[in-house]
Amino acid sequence: MLFELTIFTVPPLVFEGAAVASVGASNASINGELPNMPVTLDNARGELTQVLAAANLLRHRAELRQDGVLVFAGAVQAVALGASVVLDLES
Repeated sequence: MLFELTIFTVPPLVFEGAAVASVGASNASINGELPNMPVTLDNARGELTQVLAAANLLRHRAELRQDGVLVFAGAVQAVALGASVVLDLES
C-alpha cells in the first residue's frame, strides 16, 4: 500500500511512500460519510517542521490517495508538530 498526501498550497506539498508513516482509521458516520482522517508524517529528522510551519496549512485542500486511488478529500483542520507530524483532515 503506497499512500500519497497532496496539500494544495502554492506550490503544492506532496508526501509519499515512507514519508506517510500512517493513516488513521477514518471516523465514518452512519451514512458512510468520512468526516475526518488523521494522517501521520515521519518527521524524525525534523525536516518537515520548518516547511509545514511556514506553509500555513490550515484550511488548505488536501487529498489522500492509496495506490493512485483517491480515498479521502478534505481540508487540513489541525497540525501537531513533533518527531512525527499529525495532520487532521476533515471533509
